[in-house]
Amino acid sequence: MGFKNLIEANEKLIKTIYEREKRIAELENQLADVYRRQANDRILNKGDDTMIIIARGKGEGKTSELIKMADGTQNIILCKNTLSARRIQEQAKTMGCKINKPIVFAEFIGSLKKYISFPGKLLIDDVDLQGLLRYYFGPYRFEIEAVTLTTGEEE
Repeated sequence: MGFKNLIEANEKLIKTIYEREKRIAELENQLADVYRRQANDRILNKGDDTMIIIARGKGEGKTSELIKMADGTQNIILCKNTLSARRIQEQAKTMGCKINKPIVFAEFIGSLKKYISFPGKLLIDDVDLQGLLRYYFGPYRFEIEAVTLTTGEEE
C-alpha cells in the first residue's frame, strides 16, 4: 500500500470516527431529553395507593408511557374519544406492545357494572380535569371557579 493510499484510508477512518462520535452525541442528547421528561413526572404516594402523573409537553411520550405500563397486563387505557382509542391501539401495535382495547371514558362510566370486578388498573390518557369535574358536578348546577393541586410530596 502506497503512502497516498495510507493517507486516503486514514482520512476515511477519521471521517467514520467523526460521524460515529456525532451520532453518539445525538443519542446522548436524546437520552438526556428522556431523563429530563421523566424527572418532571410526579408520583403521588399515599400508603399503598400510588398514582403516577405524567405531565409533559405535546409529543413527549406521555401516551407511550401508558402503553408500556399496559403492555402484557390487564390494565385498561381510558381516553377521551374513539379517535384517540384507535390512535392508541395503532401506536401500541407499532411499539410491539400487547394491550387491551382502549376504552372511551364516557363508555367506561356508562358501563361501570361490567368492569366492577376487573382485576387490572386504569391508565387515563390525556386527562381533562375540567371535563371530569363538569361531568360530576354539572348535573347539580355547580359552577367550578377554581381548583388547587398539590405538586410536591405530601407529608
